[in-house]
Amino acid sequence: MRFLATLLLFAAAAPAAAAPPRTIGADELAAALLDRIEARQSIVGEARLDLDNPSLRMALPDGAAGIDVEGLTYDPRSGRVAAYVAPGGQGGDGMRVTGRVRHIVEVAVLARPMAPGETIGAGDVARLQLAADRLPQGAVTEAGELVGKTPRRTLRPSEPVRAADLQVPLMVKRNELVTLTVETPALLLTAQAKALDEGGKGATIRVVNSKSGRVLDAVVTGPGAAVVLVRN
Repeated sequence: MRFLATLLLFAAAAPAAAAPPRTIGADELAAALLDRIEARQSIVGEARLDLDNPSLRMALPDGAAGIDVEGLTYDPRSGRVAAYVAPGGQGGDGMRVTGRVRHIVEVAVLARPMAPGETIGAGDVARLQLAADRLPQGAVTEAGELVGKTPRRTLRPSEPVRAADLQVPLMVKRNELVTLTVETPALLLTAQAKALDEGGKGATIRVVNSKSGRVLDAVVTGPGAAVVLVRN
């Protein structure tokens, strides 16, 4: 009984084990710095802070009150950020961090790989957020700019798509026979013709009348069909 009491007394007197330090990474540090920047000045639109060293880590000892930030600088023109960060309220060693604020845009992208000849549908479109300075020139941003089009080359998913990479699906191919319609207020004629060009709906192509050999301009109206442009 005396031995048990001694053990209990020793256990009560033993100091509690110190809690292991909590480690925060670059994303958490960047979020804390961005909060402080936005508290001082307005940033138009959505933004994120990318640290130059994405593998940065900081250990916060038990009892640390977040992080202390000193000497924070931000250049709105270049987006460059620099600061000195340390465990909050500890007075210990810290580190200098640098990075860049990037404005974020949301654009329409493909949800799956697509090849020439495939028509992009609404279900083939997804949304992607990325830094505005990483958006290629001429990239489409809205789903309506993708739906109904076909790729000129094989396109990968979740990547910005340039308008130049798309075209209206071909409805008439070069050298194929098309049904040619000539319509005026007074008459409606149809004839067979051979396409000299290829094009999608609404495209103007040249066709040659199979009987007369006359070359005409026509507008593609559907698969294998076109209407002659009648000049008054």
